Amino acid sequence: ELDEKKVKLEGLLAREDLYRDADKSSFYLNEYREVTRLLEESLEYLAIRKHEEAQRLKDEAKYREAAEKYADFLKRFPKSKRALRVRFFYGETLLKGIQYELAARQYREVVRAGPSEFYEDAAYKTLFGFAEAMKEKGLDPEAKIIDEKEEIAQTMLAPIEVEFVAASDDFAERFPQSTDAPAVLFKAAKTYYLHGELDLAAARFTKIIELAPTHKYAAFAGTLALDCYNRRRDWPNMVKWARYLLQHKNFEHKSQVELKDVVARASVNAVEILEKEGRHAEAAEATMAVVEEFPKSESTDR
Repeated sequence: ELDEKKVKLEGLLAREDLYRDADKSSFYLNEYREVTRLLEESLEYLAIRKHEEAQRLKDEAKYREAAEKYADFLKRFPKSKRALRVRFFYGETLLKGIQYELAARQYREVVRAGPSEFYEDAAYKTLFGFAEAMKEKGLDPEAKIIDEKEEIAQTMLAPIEVEFVAASDDFAERFPQSTDAPAVLFKAAKTYYLHGELDLAAARFTKIIELAPTHKYAAFAGTLALDCYNRRRDWPNMVKWARYLLQHKNFEHKSQVELKDVVARASVNAVEILEKEGRHAEAAEATMAVVEEFPKSESTDR
């Protein structure tokens, strides 16, 4: 059956070229439309059959062959009513064919087309594709661990990282209630963090805490958000978000005692800034508040 379709397709392609160049009388126009319709159906059919063959054989090369068929359809019929479905399956075959970056871009086009049966799945797979492409380039943010005492130089994001964080932000905006949103934002935030873009990183880490304060990623995000603010010497935000984690009893990564100590230390640091600025009355008042709240903290014994 597949061979018969290929023969038919070759005939349709020849007829399409003939009618495209012919005088556009009503007869030829109707014939051209019919040939185009049949050609569209045949191209999709052949791509689907190739896709099914690849799925059956679990063969990377077969997936790439199927991807070429889907690409041929989209080249010829980019505005077809079938194009959205075909583009999604094009992404699927590219993904299975280990062509991650190309797959991500196809999925992204499906998302940009607006809500459909593939909408959220395509949005997530956009991220997955870019994330896998980053791993191939040695840019996996989750594979890198930085000690709190280690310096983080401010560096530019690689082009693939720029696409990844943009897709992450887009996913979180479109699907804020998704159970995947915290993990998605975390990877984007850590990408910024590793490049020393601490303000951009902290904004995403804290968004995770707000979206899902008891999620496992909220604990890691909280710790890294506090580290961002510590590196920036932003004591008010350090106090704010440590208190937020305390309020929501998220002690998975930092214990209650550790978070209270963060609040105490950051509060004392804030007092020292007030003193340096000559705002002694405010500093004295703030000191009393810290001592009253944390009478046993070593940070208040300075």
